[in-house]
Amino acid sequence: MSSPTSTKPIRLSYRHIYILSTKRGLGFMLLLTLLLLIAFIYNNNLVYLLCFLLASLFFITILHTVNSLQGLRVKAGQSVDIFAGELAENILIVDNPDRTDHYSVQFGLGWVGRLCSLLILRSNKVSVSVWRNELKSSWLVCD
Repeated sequence: MSSPTSTKPIRLSYRHIYILSTKRGLGFMLLLTLLLLIAFIYNNNLVYLLCFLLASLFFITILHTVNSLQGLRVKAGQSVDIFAGELAENILIVDNPDRTDHYSVQFGLGWVGRLCSLLILRSNKVSVSVWRNELKSSWLVCD
């Protein structure tokens, strides 16, 4: 077994959490822009109401996501050595020191592969295995 690259855990705060939109989110923003243009052209107050209601829902979900991830501590665990072309198991240790539960927290590496979804109970530590197919020989550093 190889040694972990960083033994110091990362505490997630609002400065460490970046929420990027997916294709569905970009489509939703395009829909909001189209609704706003329709509201401008036809001067329709109900379309204004619908557009601002959906936009506020979009931003509220981002705030709830940040609030649900805030306070978790993530630490890289030990992983086994592999050769190029094999599946690499990356172990993350997630600690929840808060008194609240964190529901449906998803972990994954990069844009490809499956996401691992789990429930992290209050004052509990969970070990998560995230798999990734390594195509070339290199060091994978989890910063």
